[in-house]
This record gives sequence, C-alpha cells and structure tokens, in this order.
Amino acid sequence: MQKESNRRILLIIDDDKTTRMLIKDILEDTSIPIMESACGEKAYELFKNYREKIGLILLDIRLPDCDGWSLIGSIRQLDQKIPVIAISAILPSELAAKYQLAGFTGYISKPFKVDELKEVIISYFSGLNNK
Repeated sequence: MQKESNRRILLIIDDDKTTRMLIKDILEDTSIPIMESACGEKAYELFKNYREKIGLILLDIRLPDCDGWSLIGSIRQLDQKIPVIAISAILPSELAAKYQLAGFTGYISKPFKVDELKEVIISYFSGLNNK
C-alpha cells in the first residue's frame, strides 16, 4: 500500500506556461499533486530526484533546451515502466510509430480536449490505486 501512495505526482513538462496552467486548472478538483517544468534539463533532474513518487509524465515534444525524443530516452534509461504521454501539435498519424518506438505510453494532440485530457490523467492515477 505504501508504494501506491508514493506514485501520486503528475509531472508536466511543457515550455508553454499557459498549457501548464490549463492542465493544473483542469485537475484543480482532483487530489493529484503536480510538479512542472518548462525545460528538459530541469524536468530530468526532477524526475531523477522524485521518480519513485511520480505516477505519470506529460511531455511536450518541442522544448527550448532539448526535444521530447531525447528526454524520453533519458527517462527510459532510469525507468522503463513510468507512463509518459506525449503532448504535441505534431499529428500522431505522422509519427505514430516513432512515438511508440521512443517509449511513449500514449499521445494527446494539442490543442487537447479538456474532458479527454482529464479522463486520461485520472485513469492513470486510478489504476495506481487499484494495484
């Protein structure tokens, strides 16, 4: 039971402050704690330091200091099982195979539908409570 409560943080990695604020607003009525980062280097440090507590990562593909492709590779070297969802305006149909090969668990298109994003996030954290 201790392990379940440990993996309860959502890590949002997106250089767009408005996107990060929107996701936090969407989840305001949930009990999901959130960490956020606008750049890959800080996000990687957060993940290294808190990886046992992070239950889900939302990762933008385009970041100012690195790209989501290289960051997911670094994350996967530390943790093969952590769910990582790509969030990007790049159409998934154009890169579906690349997302899967890179180690992403899923994909959400920007601009995203509020209800869809909330449902996806809550489903991951509900799954953690059922383990």
